Amino acid sequence: MIMYTPPNSELIRIVAQKNPDFIVDHTIRVVSIAEQLRNQLGGDQRILFPAAFLHDIEFYRGVKGHGKRGADLFRKIFDGRYSPEAIEQIAHCIEAHPVKYAPFPETIEAKCLRDGDRIDSIASFVPQRYLASFKKFGDEELAWQDCMKRIKGWYNSMVTDIGKERFLAIAKDMQNIFPQLTDLEL
Repeated sequence: MIMYTPPNSELIRIVAQKNPDFIVDHTIRVVSIAEQLRNQLGGDQRILFPAAFLHDIEFYRGVKGHGKRGADLFRKIFDGRYSPEAIEQIAHCIEAHPVKYAPFPETIEAKCLRDGDRIDSIASFVPQRYLASFKKFGDEELAWQDCMKRIKGWYNSMVTDIGKERFLAIAKDMQNIFPQLTDLEL
């Protein structure tokens, strides 16, 4: 069976319709970062591309297990449009991309997706993480400590050496922007 490759516009519509919290810019960055990693590590773009586009299709704030739910939804939506093998490979990438409540990413494509998502997390979510922590604790020092704990968790969940290198470079940039992160040790 020839693999179906949906156009970008169809993928964006599917995700935005299903997920009201969908963040287009995060998804586009993850697609780009994961593809850059794949270019260096190998893997099949026909598997990684739809998985990266749809990785957060079932992400809702505060609800656990979005990777598993997203993989199941992918299987339903695209059944018959991809080969059964491709369906399972893409679903594995989607299911394995979160750190919690997810299996370990076994394929190059799944590893690229997980690391791409983590790299975007440090690059774009540090200020948001700090603000959420400050709101929770009401104390600036506790908020930055919580933020550093999250960053360490993201780093420790990285699965490729190339991804870790990129993450560390961005962490150094974040330390220059936010001096409160100078105690961050990765």
